[in-house]
Amino acid sequence: MRTIMTSPAYNPPKPRRRRGKRSTVVACPSIQTSTTFMANRDDGFSGDDNNRKRRVAEARAAGINPTGMVWSSQLSCFYSSKDDIRRIHEERGIACEGLVNVKAPEREVPDDGPYQVADDLVQDKVASVVHENYEGDIGEKELTELTETTRTRMTGVVD
Repeated sequence: MRTIMTSPAYNPPKPRRRRGKRSTVVACPSIQTSTTFMANRDDGFSGDDNNRKRRVAEARAAGINPTGMVWSSQLSCFYSSKDDIRRIHEERGIACEGLVNVKAPEREVPDDGPYQVADDLVQDKVASVVHENYEGDIGEKELTELTETTRTRMTGVVD
């Protein structure tokens, strides 16, 4: 067991000072070219030969030569450089941060008024309520009222 001296008379040894020039450590920015980005990458299939053959055949049928390219399962395409990844993200309108930075395009939010629940969701809910509470026997007027009440409840409209 290690003993730690805690008396007020204890003075820890002072660090030694270096003589001469001081060395300064500066953080170096990460500079990565497409060549270093692509270096030592596998083909993206992780040894799955059947998937590799199928994807390569699809690419060649589409007029793309996948030789020397890497498959991205996230993007579902082949790429050969950081520029390819940037271009694909820009074309698809996908944001990306990291070694490749792409901002998502701003999209206008349609102002169609208050939220409306899809009719099929309302009908499914009404059908389950009719089955549970009315045992499938409900009048036309009650069904209309139940549908409107359910729609109002599902949209979250508060009076």
